[in-house]
Amino acid sequence: MKYKVFIVDDETASIDMLKYFCSRYFSEVMEIVGYARGIDEAFRKIKEVHPDLVFLDVRMPRGFGNELLDRFPKRNFEVIIVTAGLKPLNFEKYNILASISKPIDEEEFVAAFNLFINKKVESHPL
Repeated sequence: MKYKVFIVDDETASIDMLKYFCSRYFSEVMEIVGYARGIDEAFRKIKEVHPDLVFLDVRMPRGFGNELLDRFPKRNFEVIIVTAGLKPLNFEKYNILASISKPIDEEEFVAAFNLFINKKVESHPL
């Protein structure tokens, strides 16, 4: 079974980097099921594809990542915050799995994604 991953970011470079790292390190266990450049688009698409993990930018031109999370009072996906130097303030209540900085560092990405894998394995042991 592959985990479904969705990317929410307004920057093409960040989307491309996340896609690259996902395919380079975790292509056997995950697939990218889509991406969005804004909150409204992300909300619609996430409801359609039901991802297991969302990489979420903190600040975009038409909204903030927490505004998207507020639209999912009962979330069925994990979240890894992607931020350009901003600390993900006020995200404590959202049970965020991890946070990675832009520009996206390979080691930081791998560590964050491994947290996701470990959480999934712990919740569904063989």
